[in-house]
Amino acid sequence: MKEIKLERTYEIVATIQIVTRTNGKYYAEIVRNVDDLWNENEEYQCWVDKDGQLMCEPANTEEEYDAIIDAFREYIENNGIRYARQCTCCGKGMNEGYFAEYEYFCSTSCLYTEYPPNVWENLATDDNDSYYWTQWEDIFDYQYTFFNNQLIETN
Repeated sequence: MKEIKLERTYEIVATIQIVTRTNGKYYAEIVRNVDDLWNENEEYQCWVDKDGQLMCEPANTEEEYDAIIDAFREYIENNGIRYARQCTCCGKGMNEGYFAEYEYFCSTSCLYTEYPPNVWENLATDDNDSYYWTQWEDIFDYQYTFFNNQLIETN
C-alpha cells in the first residue's frame, strides 16, 4: 500500500493499493481523503505491456499516474522472482552466469553461441577482467523481476 499527498486547493491524501481481481487483472484501488471531510474511491487497471513497460489507465493527474506506476512496480518487485541480469542470448533472468564485454549468458550453451569453447578459454584468463563467470548476490544488483510470465526491468 502506498500513500501520497496531492497538492490542490485543499488537502488530499490518496492511498493506493494494487489488487488482483478474479479475472486475473491488476487494479490500483485509490481512496482519496479530502480534508477529512469525505472519501473518493476509484480504480485503474494496471498491466505490463509486451515490451515490459508498466502501464495504467489514465489517472486524474500525472502525479497520481506516477504514484500508481510506482505502487505497481513495488507490487511486482514484492511478488515476483528477482534477477540481477538478463541473458543476452535467450532472454531469461539470471543471478549467476557469464560476463563477456557487457553481455550476459546464463549457461555454457548460450555462451557458446557467441564465444566457442576455444575462444572463451583464451579470453577468460586470470588477467582479463572482461570475461568471467560470476554470481550476483547483492539485492542492489537486482534489475529484473519475473512476474506474470514476463521478465520486467524494474530499475
